[in-house]
Amino acid sequence: MVNIITPRVKKVLKRKLNRKYEFQYLRFLKKPIEKNTILIESTHGRDFSGHVFYMTKELQNRFPEMKIIVGIKSEKKENFEKLFQKHELSSIKVVEYLSKEYMFSLATSEYLINDTTFWDFFNKRPEQTYINIWHGTPLKCLGKDMALDGFGNVQKNFLSSDLFVLSNDYTKEKMVNGYNLKNISSTKVIVGPSPRNSILFNDEKREEIRNSLNISEKKVYLYMPTYRDTGTSTAIIEETLSYLDEHLPQNALLFVKLHPFDVEKLTVDLSEFKNIVEYPDEVETYEFLTAIDTLITDYSSIMYDFSCTDRQVILYTYDKEDYYKSRGLYEDIDDYPFIQVVSKEALCREMIHPTIQNFKDLAKFKEKFVAVDNIDGTKQLLDYIFRNVKAENITEHELRNKKENIVFFAGGLWDNGISRAFFNTLNSIDLSEKNYILYVKDRAVKKEHKYKLQELEIPYVLSAGIAQYNFIEGILTYLYLNKEWFGRGIGKNLIEKIIFKMYRRDFRRMFNGLEINQFIHYTGFERSLAAMLSALSESKIKTSIFYHTDMFEEYEAKRNISMKTLKRTYE
Repeated sequence: MVNIITPRVKKVLKRKLNRKYEFQYLRFLKKPIEKNTILIESTHGRDFSGHVFYMTKELQNRFPEMKIIVGIKSEKKENFEKLFQKHELSSIKVVEYLSKEYMFSLATSEYLINDTTFWDFFNKRPEQTYINIWHGTPLKCLGKDMALDGFGNVQKNFLSSDLFVLSNDYTKEKMVNGYNLKNISSTKVIVGPSPRNSILFNDEKREEIRNSLNISEKKVYLYMPTYRDTGTSTAIIEETLSYLDEHLPQNALLFVKLHPFDVEKLTVDLSEFKNIVEYPDEVETYEFLTAIDTLITDYSSIMYDFSCTDRQVILYTYDKEDYYKSRGLYEDIDDYPFIQVVSKEALCREMIHPTIQNFKDLAKFKEKFVAVDNIDGTKQLLDYIFRNVKAENITEHELRNKKENIVFFAGGLWDNGISRAFFNTLNSIDLSEKNYILYVKDRAVKKEHKYKLQELEIPYVLSAGIAQYNFIEGILTYLYLNKEWFGRGIGKNLIEKIIFKMYRRDFRRMFNGLEINQFIHYTGFERSLAAMLSALSESKIKTSIFYHTDMFEEYEAKRNISMKTLKRTYE
């Protein structure tokens, strides 16, 4: 037993015990599907605004047969329960994020809706319908166009989705290409109205909010900068706010909505200002947008949404050069029909004496980003999804072509003979005949080798999370892979039955929604992949393993492979 509990095993055990909810989730995957039940989630339970909020309101009003469950983090639960109460969302059941109730809902709800992602342990069942409605139009680069941190789980969620809902063709292009979905994914992409933008066309709501906040006679501004990865400059924010408070006219009122991390770093008290106030948390973000006259932001996708109103947008881009260097952008905001300012003085002048809007340029901008949005957009989208009611402003796109999907596993792409052989293989075959895909274990690829992924002529799928198993499966799998004596004699069939069942389930978790015709274990060494191939031998997936050396000599020299596992794979 002492030899079994190695430092690596201790590390894995500690991680698993700290995430005991995964064991609960595995148990609940055996439960029957709860029909007409929807689990809705946003940003891993940290928020519940925008798309998911307006979809929830419409679902309650027009789909009374649906049971709606919302996952919210414990520290946010009370605030959102008040929000639901205010909006008379009485039928909504709020569950604590990652609680036992949440895990049951994630495992058994017939419908799953998310505007970001579920965690890497998520394993969509065939009977479930997963609708991912992405939370914004990307100005900033994402997916493989930036650092690959987190890429695998986002990609896995998109591949798992039955419907991937986006608000314009521009976003479709960036997301499909950025996450290697083109041609290989069975996900259907829906381009349709943005649920959160429907409210922006509601003039009655505008008057209601302005009256309720007693700002109907004011010129109302909202400052809502995007959060920088290194944090926003609170010093510049404080200088700007102090200057504006001193120079704005008496009838002006500036609301400020900062990222929570930036709020914590502020050294000024916004309540001390006369023309500047904190954002009212009791009002949902997009409802509040109806009430303002001018939006002040920088590189946030909220500029696209707010253009629906035809009201003024000011881009306060004091750090544009540095921001462009640190974070790649798909588009140059200089081409956008919004005034840019780089100083607090210029910002104040533009607020008081706005430049006349070029509506011809604005119309082109809106045609690209918000062309299908309207006051009934949320209803149209939900009718399309749940009642199959067609609409002219909703289009469906198939990503999957008719070619076979062939997946390679080629290790960590190190500078060795196997990697060279793999790239030579790619160079020697016609890549247009089939969809060739590289499966990569994310942490196996060192930083100095990640450039090879960028130079690949074929798409790649990055791993997310670690193998999913219960306690018994974990022990048996570890012994089977690491101890040559284990699983050879008595109990061999039972042991392999349990282990292979686990591997088939985890294969679904990793490749959910990716129709694989053939899986090629190109390196021949990775024992867990070899065991997975054995588990898949009874499926419709053709499996192949490629040994580059005399494996018996390799075993005698290095003892770095499992001969038992490889022998089983041969069989």
